[in-house]
Amino acid sequence: MLRFITLGALIGLSLNVVAWSTVDDWAAIVVTQLRSRQPLPALSTYGAGLDVASAYAVQHQVLDELTTNDKIAGFRVSLTRPLGQVRFKVHEPVTSAVLHSGLLRGTATFKLRDFKRLQIAPALGYVLKVAVAKRLNDLKELDALIGSVVPAVDFSNFDFERETDWRGEDLIAANGAFVALLVGKPLAAIDANAVNSVLTELTRDGQVIDRGRAVNVMGSQYTALYWLINRLLDQGWALQPGTVLVTGPLSDPVPAKPGKHIARYWDASDVTFTVE
Repeated sequence: MLRFITLGALIGLSLNVVAWSTVDDWAAIVVTQLRSRQPLPALSTYGAGLDVASAYAVQHQVLDELTTNDKIAGFRVSLTRPLGQVRFKVHEPVTSAVLHSGLLRGTATFKLRDFKRLQIAPALGYVLKVAVAKRLNDLKELDALIGSVVPAVDFSNFDFERETDWRGEDLIAANGAFVALLVGKPLAAIDANAVNSVLTELTRDGQVIDRGRAVNVMGSQYTALYWLINRLLDQGWALQPGTVLVTGPLSDPVPAKPGKHIARYWDASDVTFTVE
């Protein structure tokens, strides 16, 4: 169980004498902020000295606490584009968990008063039909693992204490600022050519606000999925049947604004939601 401390108490100390240096302590700060719906902590500005490995250690601890009354339904990828990685000072995409409580189907409503910097990103989710315990050595191995592919609209809340002064390690520690994943009905075909041909169009109140292509993610969906599975196994995660793996946004995330939204996936079902 994590030890909880208040952010106010931490800020009240000089950074030169702050003794919070363990993964438990940093994770406690993140969990406290998440549960109280306060802006996410930019741990890198606290003198935490986080690198990518220690940020993932914090994320694991955060998820241990958050899944006391929840469970992990899948995993997702953020910062798939080189420009985003450069901006947030990481050298590869970052992974985070999809919580079961945030895995939604059908339609959904999101309130901006609950999520100050809500971002919307159409993506694709891959549902495993078998467990995966060993690293993959070839893209061809993916065919035997995928049960279905679903349209998946990813919602994140990039509400950090310092709007522009945070790093990829902070995003990792905060579980990718995950809010929800809204999934639609499975695609008819799941082979590499079929999923790479997927096009999306996001509309708000009938006006197109974004378009994306499946091949925008690492040049190929199967390449992205292969990378994600191996990365998760390297991090020690167990990938069970039914796990949803989201390879990343098909275009840059869009800031949420009020309106009725439709994420249209050509040759697949639409995903509808409302932002109020």
